[in-house]
Amino acid sequence: MLSGECRADPSANHRVNHPMHAFTICARNYLGYALTCREAFERAMPGQRLTIFLADDPLDASEQIEDLVDIAALGLPGLWDMALRYSVLEFSTAIKAACFQYLFEREGASEVVYLDPDIFLLAPLDAVRDAFDAGAPAMVTPHISGPIPDELAPTDMDILRSGIYNLGFLALSRCEPVDRFLQWWAKRLREYCYNDAPHGLFVDQRLADFIPSFLPGTRILNHPGYNLAYWNLHERPVTLGGTGLLAAGEPVSFVHFSGVVPGNPSVFSKHQSRHSVDSIGAPLRELLESYLDALARNGQARWSGIPYGFGRFSDGVSLPDCARRALAASQPAPATSRDEAFRPQHDVLNAQSTRIDPDPSAPVSLLMHAIYDQRPDLQGQFPLATAKGRAGFLRWFLRHGAREYRLDERFLEPAHKARGINGLVSRTLARR
Repeated sequence: MLSGECRADPSANHRVNHPMHAFTICARNYLGYALTCREAFERAMPGQRLTIFLADDPLDASEQIEDLVDIAALGLPGLWDMALRYSVLEFSTAIKAACFQYLFEREGASEVVYLDPDIFLLAPLDAVRDAFDAGAPAMVTPHISGPIPDELAPTDMDILRSGIYNLGFLALSRCEPVDRFLQWWAKRLREYCYNDAPHGLFVDQRLADFIPSFLPGTRILNHPGYNLAYWNLHERPVTLGGTGLLAAGEPVSFVHFSGVVPGNPSVFSKHQSRHSVDSIGAPLRELLESYLDALARNGQARWSGIPYGFGRFSDGVSLPDCARRALAASQPAPATSRDEAFRPQHDVLNAQSTRIDPDPSAPVSLLMHAIYDQRPDLQGQFPLATAKGRAGFLRWFLRHGAREYRLDERFLEPAHKARGINGLVSRTLARR
């Protein structure tokens, strides 16, 4: 039974009777990260469980990983339509609410913590436990706790566009308000979990800005040792204390190693320009090296070579991420099976876009238009309403776009055909 409100449990045995259940989500090529996350979690939180939800095709029968749940087990409405419409980042975050629901409803968990697979625990989550004990329905960590003093990346405006809270961590307690929130969040994630900053979306994080408003009593953890990462390191200098690492003088509970490069200890995070391995200090640099060693020990080099199962059509042709949304929107009905979602649809992507008048000399296919829609720079340089703009876009697509987006040759056929027609016309005129 769900309680009407999330209340403090006065029982002295609460920590024993209500174990904390954690989970992470990843595709097969990130399993080295997920296994490292689990290893560190179970070392820091003895007796607690961390489940890995696999946002990908199942593993081969020869691979056995404990507490790994395939996405089919979620019973998620619209699952295969989501797998088609979303990139691997979008899809992995779009199922997050459903994973919370799974652990609450099917596993009977009362307290659940989500951790990104690139999070590394160093100490027990005591602040989370204390907040649960006090009746907090939810806990989030803000990206930053004060203004950023420079214009290096990420800036405070970058943070604003990506979301106030970093959803690499989220803790929820099971009760009716949380259940209602998860129902709303799961529905919105099925429809709007896009990496689309120009339209105010960044996967699950912008929607999560509502959490403190929708769940009164949410604890915003500004503790400097929780979710230490490149985006807040400028306000949380790391030093070595008597009991371990300190961030701004407080014990570090977990570090979010977003943007590290396995096997390359010279990169702290590829997503930023503020910190180098030299500027982060020796204590954090040594932890980075230990983390990279753990990734290697857990086979990340091998896992990273496994292609994303939902990254290709069933005939093996690569499905461009830039075309996913347009392709899904072109279907008469959402896909209801894997076979239906990933059947070869090269002709659909190569068909002339219906949003502009056909121009045989410079055709714009559905795929080309999908790329164009995502690129303000192309829109400014090549207005498709003019013949000159269409011709310029066609040249850009063949010279740069195909390589930039790693497109299969099949998707270049309309542009190549137009170039061939233009060449024939030019040669014919030259002979006259």
